[in-house]
Amino acid sequence: MNMNTSSNPVCGTTVIMAGGLGTRMGNPEKALIRVDEIPMIRRIITFGLSLTADLLVCCSQNTPGTCSYCDLNGIKKYTSSGRGYPQDLVECLGTVKRYPVLVLPADVYIYNMEALTEAIIYTLSMKDEVITVLQLGQYVGISVFRTPPGNSQESYSSVEVPVEFCVNINEPSDLRNPKLHH
Repeated sequence: MNMNTSSNPVCGTTVIMAGGLGTRMGNPEKALIRVDEIPMIRRIITFGLSLTADLLVCCSQNTPGTCSYCDLNGIKKYTSSGRGYPQDLVECLGTVKRYPVLVLPADVYIYNMEALTEAIIYTLSMKDEVITVLQLGQYVGISVFRTPPGNSQESYSSVEVPVEFCVNINEPSDLRNPKLHH
């Protein structure tokens, strides 16, 4: 896989979360599900590298195929404990050196990259330490950490993107969404 990084990075690092159980989908390897013959993780890696100078995939023992995909494609990975999303995220962010960090889930299909990119750039003008990007008021697992987590005084906010920009793949029926085939 071509690992070209952004020549004009917006954030220091992209962390892609890809270590969950995939319970609703019935498959923990959601990152490897193919949409138009391309694994979802490949698309999200490409998007992440368009905005950052560094990228790290957070996988776990729950997703050995995703860990192997990273190894085979020369993608840096962190293997978390797999205890759950919040714990895995904090573990992984504890290893990151370059902030701000863009956190992306491996199971979102981004089809309006321009709208999401504008929202991410906007988050960097905000004072809060953790900013969540919402799609029409809905959480889709995308956030920006301006500083390492762990500060008990962390401030949180969200940015509303007023248009749809992604499909969150949680259940088999989500794979039939026509927006996946742009």
